Amino acid sequence: MMSGTFAFNVTGGASPYIFEIDGDQVGIGDFSNGTITNLKEGPHTFIIKDANNNSGTFLFNISSGANFIFTDDFSSTLITALTPPLSPTLVKVLDNNSVLVKGNFTIDDDFTFNNCTLYFQPNAAIIINPLKTITFNGCTLKAACNAMWDGIYADDPSEQIVVNNNCTIKDMQNGLVLKNGSKIDCQNTTFTDNYIGIQLENAPPGYNNLIGNCIIRNNTFTSSASPLLIPYASQSKSEIGIVISKCEEVEIGLLNNDPLEKNIFTNLYNGIYYTPSGKYTENIKIYNNDFIQ
Repeated sequence: MMSGTFAFNVTGGASPYIFEIDGDQVGIGDFSNGTITNLKEGPHTFIIKDANNNSGTFLFNISSGANFIFTDDFSSTLITALTPPLSPTLVKVLDNNSVLVKGNFTIDDDFTFNNCTLYFQPNAAIIINPLKTITFNGCTLKAACNAMWDGIYADDPSEQIVVNNNCTIKDMQNGLVLKNGSKIDCQNTTFTDNYIGIQLENAPPGYNNLIGNCIIRNNTFTSSASPLLIPYASQSKSEIGIVISKCEEVEIGLLNNDPLEKNIFTNLYNGIYYTPSGKYTENIKIYNNDFIQ
């Protein structure tokens, strides 16, 4: 049976801290770092609480990687607890609910962000590795300055992007880019002032709501009254909401005419832009969407 060690380092919050592993308290005091040893193989839960009852939760598995959950009170706890830790040249905690992404942030474990703000420097991107999922719940993703950030990339069917629960995504140049049937679950999200919101490329047959690998509904694609950021500062509106390129099957929306499930495309140059695959069998389904000039 494999055993392992978990090391932690805390910045921010108010001491004394309470540390728990798998429901058992393992420490309390003013110290901000430590090591927990002799952990059995399998999943574990580490929780830290500060004097103001703010908390951060860290889920990890001794043998097969980790699932990192960032909440709106995480401070730097989880960033520095990773093995190896996230490079400060790529990801920096700004305060208790915001993160700055400085370059290409590669997702090699499952990540969940809850009620957080993520700022991106120019051309910064998130790149997902095979078998991994990144999830955003109630988050805001936007540029850190006057230039656009790149986007979020998945290019394998085992990779997934999940965006839900009143997220706002702004200032992307290339958008959420999903290739080769990589999975998307995007609901109840507002895309604003992006050059492109979502790109779907080379999707195979069976890329739809029923299979669950292409869920895009109850979203708004729009532009504000402000010009886009550099390099498109001369534009007053987003270029495209969704690009469908060389796909054999894609489903946008849901065939039920429920007004609460509609995608809304408004104040854009193009709502959905479609490039054929050149193959004989194409099944592109656009259901229950509103296109408003």
